[in-house]
Amino acid sequence: MKPLRDEKGRIKSLGYPVRYPHVKSQNFLDQKYRDRNINKLEYLVNGKWMSRNYVPERMKYNNEFSKKFMRSEQGFFQQMGYRNSRRHISHTNEWSGKLELGKRDDLVKHWQEQQEKYGDKCPITGVTLTMLRVKENRKSTITETNISPDRLFSSITYTKQNVLFTSALWNMKRGDSKFKDLKLIFKEELIARLYKIIQERYPNTIETIGGDIPSPKT
Repeated sequence: MKPLRDEKGRIKSLGYPVRYPHVKSQNFLDQKYRDRNINKLEYLVNGKWMSRNYVPERMKYNNEFSKKFMRSEQGFFQQMGYRNSRRHISHTNEWSGKLELGKRDDLVKHWQEQQEKYGDKCPITGVTLTMLRVKENRKSTITETNISPDRLFSSITYTKQNVLFTSALWNMKRGDSKFKDLKLIFKEELIARLYKIIQERYPNTIETIGGDIPSPKT
């Protein structure tokens, strides 16, 4: 099957004339010129040569695909992994432990394992966790019920043992508060749930509810 050509004999793709900018031959079927890392195809749109991603039809497709993907579970956790990795790097000298939840697939698996025990509920507050993306003025806003990776110990990075998926609201309000100060912020029943989970993951760490907990060694 012969490729489509315009009135000047130039090969067309996506309805536009195309070229390989760094070679003399424009033989569309010559595979040695189709190395994308060396010689990316360009499209002539309104008299201007541009890369594939800037072709109007392609931009529309990419935007629609991106929005659909980012609303999915995979997209949600991919963004979370990116943020976790960035925070881990910026706190390398402050946090201990090895980053284990900086990739999408690891986060999805960790979430699925938590679901087996707690379902879609926040283990602390009991609210149903969501994965919503809301934007105002092109900036993402925080949805209080969204899944958030709460680090049980703020001195330890995003490890499987240290991360509990909670609501974003709980994670924000808890922040880096010391354990002894939590009773000034939250109801006792919420603190008791947190301490129970810490006891399960870090045995022999807690002595009394409401007391300060020494950070475990990693």
